[in-house]
Amino acid sequence: ASLQLAKQQELGKQQEVERLKALVQRLDAGREELATRLKESAGLVRAERGQAEAQAAARLAAEQALLEKDAAVAQLRQTVAMLDEERDALVAEVDEKAEELHALGAKLGRASEAAAAAEQLLRPALDRAVAESEQRGKQLSQAAAERDALIA
Repeated sequence: ASLQLAKQQELGKQQEVERLKALVQRLDAGREELATRLKESAGLVRAERGQAEAQAAARLAAEQALLEKDAAVAQLRQTVAMLDEERDALVAEVDEKAEELHALGAKLGRASEAAAAAEQLLRPALDRAVAESEQRGKQLSQAAAERDALIA
């Protein structure tokens, strides 16, 4: 009877080991899938960042050209104003600076909106990838702990 009980226990242990091996294999497959998804997400993030950087560089170049043109206009206005009278030159310069400030404020608002929109597009994918990674990590840690407990 004790031999039969020992055989049943041995069979139960073997079944448990097989079940745990299958679990570890499933967890490894899930980890590999998650790693692939994470790499894909990272590629998308890099592409989006590249596009955002290219757009920022284009905006910067356009703003620089605009600033150069504005500076040239300001010099011409200043020269004309000095010929007319100093007060007119000061008023024109103040008006010009106010317009520049308004235009830069509007550009800054559009750039902020574009950055916020890009972040809203990327945030769900990044959050999903992080959550999945944490979940898979917990599952792998639990499986490793169970395996270690069985081995010990």
